[in-house]
Amino acid sequence: MDRMDVHIVAESAFRALRLATPHMIAMQIGITYSRPAYSLLIKYSKSLSDKSENLISLANKQDEKSSGMEHLDVVGLLRAVQILERNMSVALMYSGLRIPQFRLLNVLSKTGQSTVTEMSEKLHVTRATASVMVTELIRSGALAVVENLADRRSFHVRITDAGMQRLNVARSDVGVFVDKVSRRYSPAVIKILNEFAGMTA
Repeated sequence: MDRMDVHIVAESAFRALRLATPHMIAMQIGITYSRPAYSLLIKYSKSLSDKSENLISLANKQDEKSSGMEHLDVVGLLRAVQILERNMSVALMYSGLRIPQFRLLNVLSKTGQSTVTEMSEKLHVTRATASVMVTELIRSGALAVVENLADRRSFHVRITDAGMQRLNVARSDVGVFVDKVSRRYSPAVIKILNEFAGMTA
């Protein structure tokens, strides 16, 4: 049923039920309005002199006012994130690192050394995902294995000199990329985006 049909049904129902109670009107019309609009319908249907056209108009105007709240464009936001991720991947190409690997090395450079389990917790990924990344970085020479004297069943990893060089290159290129993106937005917008990023971290 389109909007015109809804209005016709509503007007007919109000004419037929002019003497009915407000709740009977609401039930027999079968139209769903927002709570503020429904309250207006109940309020003004108590007066027998009110015309149905006025009631419909008041309800629609109230709904228009209620719908003024801004909503987050989730699909647009996801598209923007995909573009941002793709551009950052391009920025990391010279270092030979992917975004997850860059994050891992960045965290590890601050902790000194960690187990795979500790890295998975810091990066908010599964242990299996962290294990795959660590294995790839060990094979590429960016990480080295350190014996875990406290637990022989696990091992620590640390960044090698070669890994640190790649990380420094990545940080430099990412810094240029971040500066370029940041110049597109006002400080107020950047503040909001940073707050949002902090909430979803």
